[in-house]
Amino acid sequence: MRACQAVQCSTPALASALAGIHFEVVVLENQLDRVPAFRDKPPRSPATIVGYAAGADHGHDWPAVRDVYNRTVADLSSQGAEIETWIVGDPQVYESIISPRKRLFPIMPRDAYLELLAHVDVSIIPLKDCAFNASKSDVKYLESAAMGTPVLASNIAFERTIVDGETGLLFANGEEFASQLQRLVSDKALARRMAKAAHNYVEENRVIGQHAAKWASTYSDWHARGGQLLARSSIAE
Repeated sequence: MRACQAVQCSTPALASALAGIHFEVVVLENQLDRVPAFRDKPPRSPATIVGYAAGADHGHDWPAVRDVYNRTVADLSSQGAEIETWIVGDPQVYESIISPRKRLFPIMPRDAYLELLAHVDVSIIPLKDCAFNASKSDVKYLESAAMGTPVLASNIAFERTIVDGETGLLFANGEEFASQLQRLVSDKALARRMAKAAHNYVEENRVIGQHAAKWASTYSDWHARGGQLLARSSIAE
C-alpha cells in the first residue's frame, strides 16, 4: 500500500484507517451504473420473501441475528404471516434457518442477483460490530433500493446512508431487529413507501454518472502530480 502513489477507497471510515498508512487517500464512494424504473411488488402467494445475500464470507455476521430471526419467523407464522427465506451463497446460513420455507441460491452473476432482489419483499443486511464492517461500503443497500426492495440493515456501516423509517429500517441489536422485521412484514404500506423513497434516493444521488466529474477530477489531479506522488511513496525510498 505504501508503494502506491495514491489510494482510492469507498468510505470515510476506511479513509480514516488508511490515513496512518498513506499520505494521499481520497474517498470515492461506490455508485451504481444504472437504476431501473421503480416497480411495485406483484401480488404473489401469502408468504413474504425475506432475502439475505450471505455470500461466502458473512458467516461471522449471521450469528448476531440467527436465533432472533428464527424466533421472529415463528412468531409471525403463529400470527398468520408466513415467511419464506431466500439465502444467496452460504449453505451454513441456509441450514441454520429452522423454517422449512426456505431456498438456497448459488453465487450468481450480478444481473441475475439484481433480478433476484427485485423478487424479494424484504432485504436484510446484518453486520457484526467490528472495525472491518464499519469500513464497508453501502453498495448492498444501493442494490436492493434500486430494485425496489425495502431494506432492514445493521446500523453498522448503513446509518450514514439510511434515514431510519424513511428510506429503510436500521437495527442496533437483536430486539430492534425483531421489531423492525415485524414492522416491514406487517405493514405493507410502510414497506412500499420506504422502498419508493429509497429508490428515489439512489436514482437521484447514487448513479455513477452523477459523480463522474469528481472521479475525473481526482484522477486528473493524480496524473498531474504523478511525479510528486511517486517521490513521496515508499517505492522511491
